[in-house]
Amino acid sequence: MKETKPYVPETKVYRVPTTANYCTQGLQPVTISGSISCGRPTERVTYQQMLQTPKRVVKRKTYRRSARPTCRPGVKGCAEY
Repeated sequence: MKETKPYVPETKVYRVPTTANYCTQGLQPVTISGSISCGRPTERVTYQQMLQTPKRVVKRKTYRRSARPTCRPGVKGCAEY
């Protein structure tokens, strides 16, 4: 039986979108709860990208065919349902 690990909430560390990197080698500018420091990000997106509102999804109406027969009364070859 596989042993499960207890849940440990992880702090979300976001990367800072900047071209200047004054951190030591192997580290990059990150933000933790609004403060910028050097470290390794745990999230792929930046903090600004995470704060953006999600794009509105356009709902498209799907048309369904009627279950009624399309034949006129008295036409040969049409089956009544």
